[in-house]
Amino acid sequence: MPLEFVHSPTQQTFDIGSRLTRLLTLLFSLVIVFNTIFAFSVLVNLKSLDTCMFLSSDCSWSAHIDYIKDKAWSRVNILRSLKFTLDRLTLETINMTFIRPLLEYGDIIFDNCTAGEKQELDKIQHEAARIVTGATKLVSIDKLYSDLNWQPLSDRRTNHKLIFMFKIKSNISPTYLVNLIPLRPADPRYNLRNSSDIPLIHCRSTLYYNSLVPSAIRAWNTLDSSFKSADSIQSFKRLISNTPKVPHYFNTGPRRLQVHHTRLRLDCSLLNYDLYRKNIISLQACLCGDSESVRHFMLFCPLYTSYREDMFESINLLVPGTAITLDLLLKGNVRFTDPFNSQLFSIVYSYIDSTKRFI
Repeated sequence: MPLEFVHSPTQQTFDIGSRLTRLLTLLFSLVIVFNTIFAFSVLVNLKSLDTCMFLSSDCSWSAHIDYIKDKAWSRVNILRSLKFTLDRLTLETINMTFIRPLLEYGDIIFDNCTAGEKQELDKIQHEAARIVTGATKLVSIDKLYSDLNWQPLSDRRTNHKLIFMFKIKSNISPTYLVNLIPLRPADPRYNLRNSSDIPLIHCRSTLYYNSLVPSAIRAWNTLDSSFKSADSIQSFKRLISNTPKVPHYFNTGPRRLQVHHTRLRLDCSLLNYDLYRKNIISLQACLCGDSESVRHFMLFCPLYTSYREDMFESINLLVPGTAITLDLLLKGNVRFTDPFNSQLFSIVYSYIDSTKRFI
């Protein structure tokens, strides 16, 4: 008789477990491959910056600005498609790497373009900022920049001009650029407060007045002397930028809840009061009858009392004796460590999710 191998229950369980392990390994490998292909496709679409500058015979920058707009908006559209897929930090990194350099390539040269052309570039940065934070078009641009600690493009162009002048004054720039700057008199007749300023260039037209060298000299002359005496280009950049970093805990948590929390912080949420302020709806009342503001929703609305009590209890367990204010719930506390603030935000996210207000 042929031998028959009888599989014990233990062996059968082992076979099923090993098959399940192989299946999970295969699925995990497919996920990794999919993510790799997805990331690669994004990078291929973004491509290299391959920027250039268009010079017109009439000294206008319209052709160049149109070129920048077309390339930048195509990349903003890709960024928008990833708005709820990637976290805030990753979206900001993509913007800083692939979009903002387009808006700033040669910006000190074309800064004498028209005000309307500058506004077109600002719109691109504003939309990128809304995508990164998840804010809506109802948001105040000042609050949006403050939440991201971004500088307006106009301020960054001024800073780039100051860096251009610092390199010239430090003899880092080529000679042909150094020769563009007028020299101060060797022996001034009077010892005036502005005797160290660079002489201004006489300009017969507004276009030349706003061009690189005359405007850079004016910006340099208004700069504090302590900045001018920086010992290196790196320290000079730090002095003129002086923008604080965004708290790390702003980037934590599930993206959907992170977006709703940010909208509450920036007063551009779907609460009735925020919509009423922008004339989108005619009534600002909550279902409970009071005005549905951010403060009302987070601290007082009787519809969410049980969820709020759970939130307050969890916060008191995390940081006993802490006064619970609206600022604490929306911005955290700089005296706490990042892990503590991250846990605090997680508790607030749970409250927002539990209320089902923004579904």
